[in-house]
Amino acid sequence: MKQLKRCSGENVEKWMRTFNVSKSLSPTRQFIRVKENNTEHFADIGLSDKEYGKANEELIEETEHGKNFLVYPSRDSIGTFSLFSAFVVKAIIGSGKLNASRAEFLYNFLLAQKFAFLHLPSCSEFSGIFYENSTDRSLITMADKFYGERRKTLAAPSKLEIKNLRRVTSVLVWRRTVFGDIVQTLAMSRPFPFDTNFSRVPKQKDFTYFVYGNETSVKFTAAAQLMIRFDLGRIQEITHVATASGSIRTIEAVSLAILNLYKGESPDNVVAMKSAYYDIRDGKFYCEDKADIAELFAAYKLVCNEIPKDDFDANDRVLMVAVLSERGNAMRTSITAAMNSRDEDGNKDYNEPVSV
Repeated sequence: MKQLKRCSGENVEKWMRTFNVSKSLSPTRQFIRVKENNTEHFADIGLSDKEYGKANEELIEETEHGKNFLVYPSRDSIGTFSLFSAFVVKAIIGSGKLNASRAEFLYNFLLAQKFAFLHLPSCSEFSGIFYENSTDRSLITMADKFYGERRKTLAAPSKLEIKNLRRVTSVLVWRRTVFGDIVQTLAMSRPFPFDTNFSRVPKQKDFTYFVYGNETSVKFTAAAQLMIRFDLGRIQEITHVATASGSIRTIEAVSLAILNLYKGESPDNVVAMKSAYYDIRDGKFYCEDKADIAELFAAYKLVCNEIPKDDFDANDRVLMVAVLSERGNAMRTSITAAMNSRDEDGNKDYNEPVSV
């Protein structure tokens, strides 16, 4: 394995100043947040050891070895695609399809993506209106209904439209300190100006948003990032992280990565896996592997199309993952990370895993 030098605190601060990034530290959460004229342009999620207060958490599995929580960014003024990725992960694990056959897993994986979009208009994340009691209707709360309604999902027409889809670029920082690990992800969207003298406040149309009939959703970005937190009383630590650069592909990239990392796949295998996704732009399913296309139709009569090579957004998928090994043993822990990238012609390049 290649050894990756640790990034010093001084270098992190220098990087943040270079890109006009402000760092905020609270008693419950450390995170990176970027603002310009008091308008947030980035989805952020950063958790330091045993500090998880302001991120959303969902219990995904409890065993004799401890509890595993799915962690994703809390909602502020801008929604993120992390919500959809979190829904897919919880729906797949909750329905018991994580270890199903390849065809059965992909069938449920694709339907979970479509299910999330079908039900978004009736959820709090669409309107941006949230309540502090049981009347709150978050999309994530509907994951338990997925398995029972999945067959209806396949044929259901989608009336939801996505507008102004914009690409995001993600950064993942996993910093080790004597006090614990600090894990941070940062997703930058196009409305962010690199010119520090830029003064225009981005408008609604500068961000991605959804339209359902005569209703328009709040602002969204294609940013997607998920973490898994392991909890065993005194031992609480982030064990898996995934984030992606792209637009329409970030949802499936991050959810597929987290599901397979959680299942025990190595980071280098995860970033190289063939995937499949639901495209809300045209309401169709797409698969990277021709064998998956044939198997899905043979087993479930699900039509999964080949990904068009001339569609940049459909092929724009850069995934970054990291996992903690030997968890619960601070003296033996190491972090292994991997990512994939693309050249100018769209050819994939899978980088060797890096351990630190």
